[in-house]
Amino acid sequence: MSLLNLPPELFSKIIHEVVKDDVHHAWPFREVCRDCAYEIKYNILAMQPKIVLWNARRIMRYNLGPYLFNRVKACKDVAPEFTATVAKMTEYITQELKLDKARAVETLSTLCDCLANSFMPGYSYIEKLLWGTPHQVDSTFARREGFGVSTALTADQKLVAAVSFAECATSKR
Repeated sequence: MSLLNLPPELFSKIIHEVVKDDVHHAWPFREVCRDCAYEIKYNILAMQPKIVLWNARRIMRYNLGPYLFNRVKACKDVAPEFTATVAKMTEYITQELKLDKARAVETLSTLCDCLANSFMPGYSYIEKLLWGTPHQVDSTFARREGFGVSTALTADQKLVAAVSFAECATSKR
């Protein structure tokens, strides 16, 4: 019996175990087929805890947008201050552009890609915001940088959201 003939739930659990054992070992298996590629990438970027990804920086460097997107949707073990701010930025853009709720997910995806691309030269900065140290999230750093869970967006954050979104939205066309 082929792996692809298994029920999707069982297939995803097998992939999860392979990825959990070693992210670097699992990553090349994406070339087997589209289903494996999707499931491995999704599992790494959406399901794995940050401690597993700490040594997968090369993979994370080129997949930071999708990683951020998944963490904003379901904040697991990354800085809640930062992901909450990105969610607020998405809400702000959606309201200002009068987009329907269906486009909110697309807006979040675009904004996450834009933010990830803008952080690329200073990759350690977003790493610090998302992960803190390998063992704990440094929320003091996030608060000092203006990323607070309960605060409203500042004018600077609204400007960053608008410019980032506009830049990426026009470059995707």
